[in-house]
This record gives sequence, structure tokens and C-alpha cells, in this order.
Amino acid sequence: MLAASNAGILINPPSNVVEEFPQYPVVNDYEQLLAHIEAAASAMGE
Repeated sequence: MLAASNAGILINPPSNVVEEFPQYPVVNDYEQLLAHIEAAASAMGE
């Protein structure tokens, strides 16, 4: 499901998910999440 998206972000995931999907950034709070969402939207031209 993440692979089909334009951007993937893992928020507060367990360590096994981080190990399984190292290509996705990990965030631990909503401030970090917002920064990644804004960066992804900007990269997509939105």
C-alpha cells in the first residue's frame, strides 16, 4: 500500500516495521510528520 503512494511516512512505528521498510522516513511526533507532508506536497508541485 505504501509503495503505491506518492510518498510514504512511518509515524511512531514498531522496530520490525522500520526494519522491513527502511526506504520510508520515520517520524515520532506531529511536527515532524507535518514537515514531511509539506516536503512531499512541495515535491509534487502542490
